[in-house]
Amino acid sequence: MPQSARNIVILGSTGSVGTNTLEVIAAAGDRFSVAGLSAHRRLAELTSQAAAWNPRWIIATDRQHAEQFRWSDL
Repeated sequence: MPQSARNIVILGSTGSVGTNTLEVIAAAGDRFSVAGLSAHRRLAELTSQAAAWNPRWIIATDRQHAEQFRWSDL
């Protein structure tokens, strides 16, 4: 019986631990699904990750940067 993918939310996905976690998830095949990504200020990298992983949630924790960022690229 096949197992369903486990949903994962990565807090700080643009940092070194977050990007390494995404590499591990990519190597794991269908075992995991990225349900959410968050970043503080690296919002261009966050949107790039979102385009690659198609998560349900994308969170920017720096309100000022988030308000000034052009989100239409998603």
